[in-house]
Amino acid sequence: RMSGAELPIVAEQDRPESICVDIGATTRGLPVRKALQEREDLSQEAAAIKVTDESVILVGRLGRMLNYPDAATGHAVYTLLEQLGVRWLQPTPTWEIVPARKTVSLPEGTRVVAPYFERRVGLGYDPKALDDNWQETAHSPFSNSARAWGRRVRLGGTPHTGAGHSYHRIISSSLLDEHPEYFGLYNGKRVARQLCTTNPHVVPIAIETAKSWARIAQAKEPAAVLTISPNDGNSFCQCDHCKKLVK
Repeated sequence: RMSGAELPIVAEQDRPESICVDIGATTRGLPVRKALQEREDLSQEAAAIKVTDESVILVGRLGRMLNYPDAATGHAVYTLLEQLGVRWLQPTPTWEIVPARKTVSLPEGTRVVAPYFERRVGLGYDPKALDDNWQETAHSPFSNSARAWGRRVRLGGTPHTGAGHSYHRIISSSLLDEHPEYFGLYNGKRVARQLCTTNPHVVPIAIETAKSWARIAQAKEPAAVLTISPNDGNSFCQCDHCKKLVK
């Protein structure tokens, strides 16, 4: 799209005898992946962009991350495009910037890249979502384009379990009448939105809940992070013990 050149996309067995872009663990890409895996100073999502006079190799350290078959290699692809001036400022093709270039050139050498944070979340993302067919899917036009955008800006990261806004999952609001002391004291009234985190019974319940989430995750896909966080909004506990924690 930058230069107007036609670049055929082929399987490795049909690789032409010319300068090519190798994506993933091809014959040329596999040694680069192994070199990434041997380094102890890199994250699991590290990737390499290797440019020689014969090929451009884009490959990630791992072959799988958060159910995406090759997320780390995707980081190399999108980083290379950003290096060439491509920008995805917001979801939808309107906000995609692809500069026009008569010649697309890259400096020789190897560049190792990785996301700065272990986990990047926000809008949902989907490796199968493409702006080219975003009006033809079951998702709304914006929703599908947002999923494609999420991959391009490298959302994702280490697997996690638990939930954000999870206080209501730790202790059900149905216990408000039976155990009002479990819940936040806000403006003189116990409310179910937040928990009293200094209550001696709430902490053990939260620990057991977290353990149960971890066991469920272990049976499906082991998680590296367990998430617990307050619900949205105010209503944080103002009891005497909780007030001492406020600086």
